[in-house]
Amino acid sequence: MLVIGFPRSRGQMQVMPMTDFGVGINAEHGEDAMAVMDVILSDEALQIYVETNRVISPSKNVEVECIPALKPLNDRIQENVYVLGANASMNVEQWGNTCLIVRELLNGATVDECMEMFDQLQKEAMQK
Repeated sequence: MLVIGFPRSRGQMQVMPMTDFGVGINAEHGEDAMAVMDVILSDEALQIYVETNRVISPSKNVEVECIPALKPLNDRIQENVYVLGANASMNVEQWGNTCLIVRELLNGATVDECMEMFDQLQKEAMQK
């Protein structure tokens, strides 16, 4: 699996995996929001979504044949392996380090040099 970072002029791009939805307890239209959630997160709606977009299913109740590029990742998810960037048990800075390395790549460093830098950053993080 390849991880691609996206630097921007004001620093590293913020990447936040979204795995949950919520409605504030005091939301003015909380009941309406919950009714909408019930519809858009139903197995039927998710089935239509994954079939239309040919993406990895966000539900264990919904299966879809992924595009070939997503199949290796989907296989790992089906094996209950966390996806990098969304694994709370990882004690390393995945996206920030990727962003730093991509900047080096854009400034002319070779892929091998970048991978060595990335390995070093991760090694340093693991030693803390």
